[in-house]
Amino acid sequence: MIKKVTSLYSEDRPIIFMEDFIGFLVLGFSDNRLEIYNPQFFDREYLGFFDSRSFCGIRKEKQKLTLIFKHYTIHVLYENNCLKIEQNIGRASIPQNEKKEEVNSGTKIRKQIYISENTYMRAYYGNTFDIFVKKEEGEEKAFTGNHTNWVTDACIVGDTLFTSGYDGYIRKWNLKSGIYTGGYPVKKGWILSIAFIKDNFYIGTEYGELYSIPYNDIENNQINGGAIWNLYVHQNMLYSVSENGEIVGYNLTENVSDYLKCSVGWLNAIAAVSQDRLIAVTSRGEIIKIDNNLLNTELLERVKLWLNNLCIINVTVYAVAAEGIFLLYDLNTRKIETFKISCNQLIDICSLESQQKIAILSVEGELIIWDRQQNMIEKIIKCNGYHFTSMAYNSSKEYIYISTFEGTILIVNIKKDYEICYRKITEGRIWKVSYCSDNGRVAYISTSLKIGICDELIQKSFTSISVNELATTCLLTNDLLFIGNEKGEMKRYPVVMEEEHNMLSLISEPESIMEHNFFEENVILFIDDSKECTQYYIERDSMLLEHYNLPYIKIDLTNNAGMRKMVVKRTGWNRFPQILIWGDFIASGSVLPEMLDSGTLDNIIEEKLQVKGGKMR
Repeated sequence: MIKKVTSLYSEDRPIIFMEDFIGFLVLGFSDNRLEIYNPQFFDREYLGFFDSRSFCGIRKEKQKLTLIFKHYTIHVLYENNCLKIEQNIGRASIPQNEKKEEVNSGTKIRKQIYISENTYMRAYYGNTFDIFVKKEEGEEKAFTGNHTNWVTDACIVGDTLFTSGYDGYIRKWNLKSGIYTGGYPVKKGWILSIAFIKDNFYIGTEYGELYSIPYNDIENNQINGGAIWNLYVHQNMLYSVSENGEIVGYNLTENVSDYLKCSVGWLNAIAAVSQDRLIAVTSRGEIIKIDNNLLNTELLERVKLWLNNLCIINVTVYAVAAEGIFLLYDLNTRKIETFKISCNQLIDICSLESQQKIAILSVEGELIIWDRQQNMIEKIIKCNGYHFTSMAYNSSKEYIYISTFEGTILIVNIKKDYEICYRKITEGRIWKVSYCSDNGRVAYISTSLKIGICDELIQKSFTSISVNELATTCLLTNDLLFIGNEKGEMKRYPVVMEEEHNMLSLISEPESIMEHNFFEENVILFIDDSKECTQYYIERDSMLLEHYNLPYIKIDLTNNAGMRKMVVKRTGWNRFPQILIWGDFIASGSVLPEMLDSGTLDNIIEEKLQVKGGKMR
């Protein structure tokens, strides 16, 4: 999918802004150095110093580039075939209506970017941005767009706007219509800046890397390739759904693919309702009908929930939400019923066909059995010390397989009153488990960059291989294992039986985990201050807590290995910063801004405050 991303250099200091000027790149680094880069001769020169914390934006004129800071400006001038700088005290004038703290999706302006003389962008603390165009009669908002994380920079080529973001994507927008026309998954970390010179894009990252990408590669790229959350097989088609709100269909016979944009949010799961119709659910609470040829889409309903997964029985859609809500949607009557069944996020769902029941997972180790006939909870099985990620169903043996953050797969025997066996598979976190009834095998993927296949009792490992990228989902068929990864790539691995089988170690009961009242009694922002790039997320997460008026404790884990280990074991996530709200890990990384924009974070925080006897601001 990605044809050519060329690394020009790499340093351990983020490139916080970049602008093309007279064929040069003017670069601003987080260590306050101002440099120029010549793409023709591939050389760099020191230009001066500036205050990176007070940087506000860039304006470009014919022979002058103005870098705007809080209390001064720096002018980069092109005179006598060379560049020089001048510093002026006093900030450049900005129209009053640009200074207003406008609110978009409940967030404040984070950054204002001057893209051209007549066009500028407002990026917000969620994942959205607005484009404004100046005209003789004033200025007007042209359109609103979004990434799946913070938006950082933009440039214009012809009639197309190109934006960059923390999600590692370059996205394309038609300036006249505001229509999103595709994205390019660079996936080299957070993209902090973007510029265009001649036939190449230049991007600067959190790691101080400068990359060049040919214009034609981005312009001709059709499939977005956002991180793939789920795979689904129907009518000889393999469908993938991704963080970009797209469904991609791969014809397993003809090896061709089509795609369809369905949502501005995350497309989290999909299932078939008939031979020619699919139903998808999204992070924006959308229930969407899609034809299996991916020619059109229809929004059936939108609720104020983050919908994680679904199953379909007859004409009823059963869906689970991050807010702990179980939703029933009748496709004929369009009637919706919702049931609050957990205080934790619900992550997965499957139909227990022979039992007339539904199995539901929460991330905090709850297996909830729903009786479809009585329309009520039959049983809640709590597995203390485990954090669930996905499940699969073996209908012939009536086993439920549950994957966990703790590297263990649970086998729940429905016939034996939900008796549980615990199988330790890996030291990494298992994101996804998949069962194939044709061959009686179980596949899994883990954060230790391993994918594996076991027997249905998970006593023998048939095969295990290492991969080079983080797999996000998997689907096992009779002779192929399909893997989706964080770059939006779908790969397939032939399933070949090996003569030698390695026995896996077994754990007969859950590991005990010490409870810490300190976590339950406080709102805590855990940070790792040893890496400069984390400052961007620390600022964002601090703003989130202040937005909800939540008093919180900030703890630096840089030199605190013991507490770091406890936090990682509790949350299953080893990147920082992380927020624990009275002991509960809500989300991290790019999930948080999407939750904020969709309204799900509001719902979760409000519920937590009600339990604590407080109110939202």
